[in-house]
Amino acid sequence: CLREPLGFNGPEAKNKFHIPNSTNLHTHGPHVSGESPGDNVFLDIGPGDSVLYKYEFDENHMPGTFWYHPHLHGSSALQVGQGAAGMIIMDEPKGYDIPNAIKNMPEIQMVFQH
Repeated sequence: CLREPLGFNGPEAKNKFHIPNSTNLHTHGPHVSGESPGDNVFLDIGPGDSVLYKYEFDENHMPGTFWYHPHLHGSSALQVGQGAAGMIIMDEPKGYDIPNAIKNMPEIQMVFQH
């Protein structure tokens, strides 16, 4: 899955900046499949290409705030640094046992990037 330009090799090659216009998507937190069409970090989606991701969440999946970002080695730092990341919010199901002090707090959604 790595395309090595001339003189671009060795154990660190896949993490060096390259192919900035190619991408893929990766999640943190959700318990989802690492296989396509889910969270496959080995996809190389080039300019003009498209991929339809499909995530299946079990009805017992824990609630919470998770995140997604590009994950193609060599281009992810540039893309995340430019703002290509976001939140995935999994609400709790009805009857989920959350203390009232937490359940009744106002929601404030923020994403910090540096």
